[in-house]
Amino acid sequence: MPRSRVWRRRKASARRSTTWSLSSVRFTTRSTLRSSMMTTTMRPAQSVVRRRVAVPVWTPATLGLLAAIASVACAHGEGSSRPSEERTSREEPEHGQAVSDGAQVAGAEGLLESGEAPTAPAALVRVRVPGGEQQIGVSFGLAIEAPSHREQVETFYITPTEVTVHQFDDCVREGCCSRLTPPVDELCNLALSARQNHPVNCIAWQQAASFCECRGGRLPTEAEWERAARGPQAHVYPWGSTLPTSEHLHWSGPENGGTYQDGTAEVGTHPEGDTALRIHDLAGNVSEWTPTLAVPYEGAAPEVVRELIGLSGYRIARGSDYATNDPDLVRSSMRFPLNEAAVSPGVGFRCVFDSPPP
Repeated sequence: MPRSRVWRRRKASARRSTTWSLSSVRFTTRSTLRSSMMTTTMRPAQSVVRRRVAVPVWTPATLGLLAAIASVACAHGEGSSRPSEERTSREEPEHGQAVSDGAQVAGAEGLLESGEAPTAPAALVRVRVPGGEQQIGVSFGLAIEAPSHREQVETFYITPTEVTVHQFDDCVREGCCSRLTPPVDELCNLALSARQNHPVNCIAWQQAASFCECRGGRLPTEAEWERAARGPQAHVYPWGSTLPTSEHLHWSGPENGGTYQDGTAEVGTHPEGDTALRIHDLAGNVSEWTPTLAVPYEGAAPEVVRELIGLSGYRIARGSDYATNDPDLVRSSMRFPLNEAAVSPGVGFRCVFDSPPP
């Protein structure tokens, strides 16, 4: 980080500390997610600033995320409602449908059969998300989410869960996926036999992309991911506008009393946080790779442009992870720049397809 950046230590509690070097960014992380929490002071990027927010420096669970660029709050806009403390009723599915009866399963079993040759892989269950003009970003919140704008998104099909250890292991056994390097952290799920139905994590961007290619798909673009998470109504969170709780997602929120989750949860175990299409875990558990390069939105704040313009080899990850403890970082519009070579217990992925399963 630039030396001019002023960091103030806010909280620290960790078993051990590790210094990582990603590209030109160098900082200290805390393993097992009992991290040092910090805030950064930056001048407002817009004339209509409502508030400042504290942003954590990410632990290995979100290794390499440049939280500093998201420290400026912007004005409310686009007619989007701010999160409400009142519980909102879930809308009925209206912008898509599951194309398989298995799309609402909680775990990985049944989503991917093993033993197929790489040339004829088993199809992943997928949910149809109709295309349309989508609001991307917000005009309130953190600077990296702004400005709100609209993009055309074509119809696509997305896996209802994050790719699991079970699914990835099958791909390795088939010979299409390469085995991951030894775990970099004790919370890497591939090293834990009891976590077959947990998301595969500690995986670099290229390995995630290769898995999806082996299954006939690809990683979702940033716009596709936001379409799946927010829907045409451009909800603040996947489930609507209700502020997040541990019923909605696996995270380290305020109700956890300041402690951090020790790793991921099984996929699909927080149905209150599902989208109207019953797409699971688009908030919490692990952040998810996209192929989208870490570039600022057109019209972004100067601070965001300066932070992103010199980055090389960074992609945007979407969705909060199990170490997240700030509702601002749970919003479906939040963007996380991540070095594409980074491996972290807090980062996984899901796949999308251009057609339904055969």
